[in-house]
Amino acid sequence: MPNKSELDLQNIFFDFGQDLQELEHSEADTSISIVDFVRREVDLGAGFKLTQGQMLILKILYGVDLTESDSTLLDYWRTEDKTTWNRKKVPSPQVLVLECGRRSGKTTVCSLIAAYEFYCLCKNPNPQEYYE
Repeated sequence: MPNKSELDLQNIFFDFGQDLQELEHSEADTSISIVDFVRREVDLGAGFKLTQGQMLILKILYGVDLTESDSTLLDYWRTEDKTTWNRKKVPSPQVLVLECGRRSGKTTVCSLIAAYEFYCLCKNPNPQEYYE
C-alpha cells in the first residue's frame, strides 16, 4: 500500500473521472469473464497471485467453466466436507458464504467481486435501463 506522501490526493478524483470517461468511450464489452477481468484488468501488486481455491470460488459464483484441476479441487473439498455446493442442483449460486480461516483471502475475493461488478456497471451503456 502506498504511503500517504506517495498518493496525489489533489488529482485522485480527476484521474478516476478520466478513467471513467475512457471506459465510457471504449467499446462496450460487458461480457468479460471474472477470470479475464482478474488477469487483465486488476493489478494485484508485485508478485501477488490468487490461489487456485480463490479463483475457483470466483469461477463458481460467476458460472465460468471449470478446468479439470478445478473439478479435482472441488471434489476434494466435497470429500472433506468443505463445500455443500452441487453444480447439478445450483448451476450458478447467487449467495456466497465463505467459512475460511484468518488471512485466507476472503477480503481479497470480496474486493475483486465488488470491483468486477463496478467494472461491468461502468461498461454498460445504460445501467438505469439494465436494472429497471
